[in-house]
Amino acid sequence: MFKKENYLMLVLVIGFGIFNTNLIAQDDAEDDVEEVVVTGSRIATSEFTGAQPVVVIDQEDIARTAELGIAEVLRELPINIAGSFFERSGSSAGSQAQLSLRGLGAGRTLVLIDGRRIPSSPKLGGESANINTIPTAAVERVEILADGASAVYGSDAIGGVVNIITKKGFDGMIISGRVGDPDLPGGEEEAFSVVGGITGDDSNLTWTYEHSQRDIVYLTDRDYNAGRAPTSDDWFTGFSISTFAWNYILREDDPANGLVAGQWLPAAECAGDDRFVGGGKTYTLGSAPTGGLDYNYLCSFDYTQIMAQAAGKKNDFLTVNYDKQINDDMSAYAQIVVSRQETFGRYAPPAAFINPYPAGLATARIPAQADGTPERVVTINVPTQLRKDLLRLDQELQKIQTGQVT
Repeated sequence: MFKKENYLMLVLVIGFGIFNTNLIAQDDAEDDVEEVVVTGSRIATSEFTGAQPVVVIDQEDIARTAELGIAEVLRELPINIAGSFFERSGSSAGSQAQLSLRGLGAGRTLVLIDGRRIPSSPKLGGESANINTIPTAAVERVEILADGASAVYGSDAIGGVVNIITKKGFDGMIISGRVGDPDLPGGEEEAFSVVGGITGDDSNLTWTYEHSQRDIVYLTDRDYNAGRAPTSDDWFTGFSISTFAWNYILREDDPANGLVAGQWLPAAECAGDDRFVGGGKTYTLGSAPTGGLDYNYLCSFDYTQIMAQAAGKKNDFLTVNYDKQINDDMSAYAQIVVSRQETFGRYAPPAAFINPYPAGLATARIPAQADGTPERVVTINVPTQLRKDLLRLDQELQKIQTGQVT
């Protein structure tokens, strides 16, 4: 009986010792596991084991596109479709750029920098971030989760997540520049950047400065947008015949000027101006050139020489990243991003007849003018012309074409 009890106690002691040994070995193995974080998932895994792979664009991919900014690079992705915003000429948000993954809208595409949200742009109503605030030279790679990640990030990630990873742990300095010269006029590009970094035993400081600019592209710089002279073989014309900003015409059916119904005669101001076609000739509505005969045209206003297709832009960026490892379980991180953007776009004057006075009104009061002309009452028998300022869009009295002034 005594021997049996000792045997049982010995078995229990040996089993307990083996169990403890396994626990110690398991703890040691867990200390050696390296953490892997994948955009859009809280579960450590590789980028191709999830339900939707993560698309990665590195520095070599970005360089091969030859694009000026990271916004242009991301806009070329097949998954970025309808709903993204780019630098449009004449727009009040000409400096802004958005992404719209799967066409669900920019407000449903989350953009991160180093895993942290980018503040929404106030110019876009706070709906989404402005990608143009990120310098291309500071980008290490871009990770794109093309699947919805609203369960992790919220409703603004229904379309997907774009995580822009910036350069860190860099020691040294890189100076680079590039020049872009399109085959067609307009859109010339220039870029210059400096990337520097200092690495210590437990800290790193990386900074980036970048300057880039692109010239404006006018409609007339592209054949598919440019106006064509009415005397050309191509009957298509983009010219306006009713823009009072530059086009002074007499009213129709005016026997005193040799006009019949349906005819308009440009005033002398049209002659000799290279923005017009056929200055000083009579134009007959509803007619077209036939049989190769000469044809008289109104001095039409070529708005394609004034209106721009793509806005010109100038950007300056400065980014600073600082990392410091305090101990094995704690680190400090700071990031500064400063950007200055300047854009220029232009609209043409409105192509429409403008008559500020009701039909049949014989007199009108004209206010005092900036040149000292006093306020007065006039009698008119033709519309008063108005002029649209190309930049400020302010209306001002330009000219009384004909008629008696009393």
